[in-house]
Amino acid sequence: MLIITSAFCQDLSAQNYAASAQLGAENLKTSLQMTDSQTVAFKNASIHFYESLQAVKDSVTDVQIRKQRLAQVFASYDNQIKSILTATQYTQYLAVVQQLSQPPAGQRTGVQGRQGR
Repeated sequence: MLIITSAFCQDLSAQNYAASAQLGAENLKTSLQMTDSQTVAFKNASIHFYESLQAVKDSVTDVQIRKQRLAQVFASYDNQIKSILTATQYTQYLAVVQQLSQPPAGQRTGVQGRQGR
């Protein structure tokens, strides 16, 4: 679960990792009322997450192994975020992630959006 979900499908440079992580942390700082130290820790965890995703993508070609490794990366990131945020902040974070993962109202998704063409 992440704030910047579109990053999963893209190759990001190290510079973009840091920029994306900083943007995500700053956006959440206000809504979750994070402290400065929490914001820095969140940014660092996000950079590590992006680097780990890219490493799996670059090094693992077997689909099943890739799925397993990605699941491990996501679980590790989730545990890091849980350790950074308070229980209340983490609940709010999950709500934000859920909201951002929903398509905009009225937007068609997947094959259903192409039927009838």
